[in-house]
Amino acid sequence: MDQATPLPEYLKLYDARYFTGNGTVSAYDDYAQYRPMLYNWAQMVYRYFRPTAVLDVGAAYGYVVEWFLAYHIPALGVEPSEFARSRARVPLLSGYLPQLTLPATAPFDVVTCTEVLEHIPEALVPASLQALASATSRFLVLLIMLEEFDDGRDPGHICLQSRQWWEDQLDRTGLVRNTAMEAALYRDPYALSIPWTGRFFVRERRQPPGPSL
Repeated sequence: MDQATPLPEYLKLYDARYFTGNGTVSAYDDYAQYRPMLYNWAQMVYRYFRPTAVLDVGAAYGYVVEWFLAYHIPALGVEPSEFARSRARVPLLSGYLPQLTLPATAPFDVVTCTEVLEHIPEALVPASLQALASATSRFLVLLIMLEEFDDGRDPGHICLQSRQWWEDQLDRTGLVRNTAMEAALYRDPYALSIPWTGRFFVRERRQPPGPSL
């Protein structure tokens, strides 16, 4: 995204007060305290998906990208908030869904989007999911806040829907649901220790079978 391009109105919420507002603007006291949690999330992604190149969309302070780069796994993050990008230790691209403009690099075999899609206006969800699906050569791994889990503390949650609603939207991307990988994430000890169970979505780009001999 061109730095001169103004952000859509709904994205102007994500300034310094949102990330460091002591719970007055969002559920965050200080987003910096989430580094350990997102390191654990990055470890989960590595453990179950063994990526060779990762794209993290809605990267915030870049913690997921930071973890992968520390282990010499190519990773790139995209984040619309100028404030959040200024707090990152690793370079992040400026951008937002569904307008992903990515460099012409090798395909990302894992694309993650962690508690971001509930911040997207409903009208932009189909195009946003298609942009995410188009960015991965294999796995799309999502963690989405669902309506039944939301505590009402974050005004940025403007698209709270049921799991079935999200599944129906994801079906339109052409990616195939991988229930085995979702189940593995649900059983992960760290996921069980915090309220993530029930909110993972894993979709996979499966290659068509080759011609029979």
